[in-house]
Amino acid sequence: MALKDKLTAAMLRSLERIIPGIGDHLLFCELGTPLTSDHFVRSTRGSCYGTEKSLWQIGPFSFKQFSEINGLCLCGASTLCHGVSGATTSGLVLAAAILGCRPSELLTATGQELRIFPAEQPYKSRSNAVDR
Repeated sequence: MALKDKLTAAMLRSLERIIPGIGDHLLFCELGTPLTSDHFVRSTRGSCYGTEKSLWQIGPFSFKQFSEINGLCLCGASTLCHGVSGATTSGLVLAAAILGCRPSELLTATGQELRIFPAEQPYKSRSNAVDR
């Protein structure tokens, strides 16, 4: 637990350099490791992208984005579809549902920019970002 706490603090310090003050808005923070995933998810053969990839875990049989718990929404590779693309799509669809718009409207929003930060280098300044 001490190591997890140390890693969490280091990650939050890095995040604060990119998004100053973000820590003041966190209500809960938990670091998950591969062992955490194995303990809670028991994913099939170590799958890191959610539930088992079977006909019983997609479409109408997958987890719903709005849970039975009021205010708890779900997105990720275990909801609409699997993998990185599935996780991205589910986040986009859920955000649109919450905001009361169509997913395409979120993709065409003006006044925003996408910044891509290289994973191999620590963030130093805005000049390191690749704006698209």
